[in-house]
Amino acid sequence: MALRRPMLPLLFLLSAALGCTDGVSPGGPGSPDAPDAGAADAGVADGGPLNPAWFSGHALNEWFVIPGTQGAGGSAVNAYSGMALREDTSELWIAAAGGHSDSADNRVVSLDLRLDAPTWVLRKAASTSIANDVPHYPDGTPASRHLYQTIHWVPSVHRVMLVGNRGGYPNAYHYPKVDGFNPDTNNWDPAGTWADEAAAFTGMVRDGNGHIWTNGFTVFAPETNTWSEPLTSHPIPIRFPVAYDSRRNQLFSLMWADGQGYGTPGFNSSRIPVGGKTQYKVTLAPSAALTRLQGLIPVYAAMVYDTGNDRFLFYDGRAAPGEVFVVTPGATDDAPYSVSLLDLGPGSSTPPATVGAGINSRFRYVPELRGIVAMPDARQPLYFLRLE
Repeated sequence: MALRRPMLPLLFLLSAALGCTDGVSPGGPGSPDAPDAGAADAGVADGGPLNPAWFSGHALNEWFVIPGTQGAGGSAVNAYSGMALREDTSELWIAAAGGHSDSADNRVVSLDLRLDAPTWVLRKAASTSIANDVPHYPDGTPASRHLYQTIHWVPSVHRVMLVGNRGGYPNAYHYPKVDGFNPDTNNWDPAGTWADEAAAFTGMVRDGNGHIWTNGFTVFAPETNTWSEPLTSHPIPIRFPVAYDSRRNQLFSLMWADGQGYGTPGFNSSRIPVGGKTQYKVTLAPSAALTRLQGLIPVYAAMVYDTGNDRFLFYDGRAAPGEVFVVTPGATDDAPYSVSLLDLGPGSSTPPATVGAGINSRFRYVPELRGIVAMPDARQPLYFLRLE
């Protein structure tokens, strides 16, 4: 079944046809066995808080640039795609981004935020053997696709994982495939290593067990390579964004219509206790900030859980660059969640507007740095927001 997506401006379509919607042409030099980005440079803490040069001296609640981080390593990540965060090394990962008519390039790149001057590193070059409308190219590597929220770091199996293949190259077909990339060898596991889904659902979020939940309410357990359907009641649709609330051990979803803008206008919000059987509706308390957010009609948006402040941070950034919405859980399970705007400091820079294809999972909470890293537009440098 072909993927529905909004009409794109002519300029975007022209660049997409050339496979360079992120402003960087596919291909380019690089070894498929590039060395690990490493952590020997200055800025990498030895048991203490991280304080790389790019991070030092910036005030709380102020956006600022991480210099030299533009380009996303040549990946077509602006095409409805995202990035994973490896929390134990504060590395960002992009793998097989692009898809549809945007790019066939399935390269893997990473960036180490611990370094004083982080830059993108090619971990595996794009396949030179391309085929159309397949989940894997002839060389066995995963075909390029829209990543959305499907890319995750899973510590239990030491893999960057792609859960579900949606919006594949070039006709946006879907495939129920799971793939794992080994950061030690810089290679993909052989096709078929990981169990297929029952249907071509899209991976959305990793819970506290390291399990990946999909928009079909199925759950993948990488450590046992098995799928399950734990819920007996799930009346509220979910797609993206969804965040894991570690304090309450539950998922929280907040999406406009179906997350892409199709369907009945308005927010669908819910919570799913991990280990439970039921999904529950979440009510949003009326506020000026909620009205503001509704007026933005946020699609292909992002949301993370800010563990230090027990709140969710929601970001769209297309019409209102830099505006971060704070969603605070109620005092009890049944209480409404409140929505407010994060009060940015006077020295805050304004990030570039998010590309029309959305920010997806290019907005990540980095525990070691106690803040948010964001990539609204891969042609521009990364931005960071200190929270503690």
